Amino acid sequence: MALDAVERDIGGGQTRQPGILAFSFRLPRPTLTLNVWQRMSPWKRTRYARDLAWEIRIAYGAPLPFRPLERARLVVLRHGIQAPDTDGLIGGCKPLIDCLLAQSTRHPHGLGFIVDDSSHRLRLVAEHVQVRHLHDQCTVVEIWTI
Repeated sequence: MALDAVERDIGGGQTRQPGILAFSFRLPRPTLTLNVWQRMSPWKRTRYARDLAWEIRIAYGAPLPFRPLERARLVVLRHGIQAPDTDGLIGGCKPLIDCLLAQSTRHPHGLGFIVDDSSHRLRLVAEHVQVRHLHDQCTVVEIWTI
């Protein structure tokens, strides 16, 4: 998928035109895999979600969105030294997506980037990028309007 062919919003603001990069940020560590997430205790999942929400706030570096996107394409580039299997890669995006949703009782750590994660409102593109060193591991998140 050629993301460079899509016109980018270089102003950093929230544009609502289709195919524009609305938000992007880089997290300091790769997303979890599904297996790691499933083996966490409920207490550790809650703590991880809270910490991830704060990491996103810091990485975004701007005020949180005033109004979430109604429809979006979420591109998650997981930079890691070991490639996860496909279901582990996609399933590991769940905590990240939950933090990007609008805050509610089901998503108490939601930051309000997107309205809903249903299939007609959110398209997920998750890819692994191979790196050689541990210090190069990260997650790059791009949220595009559609």
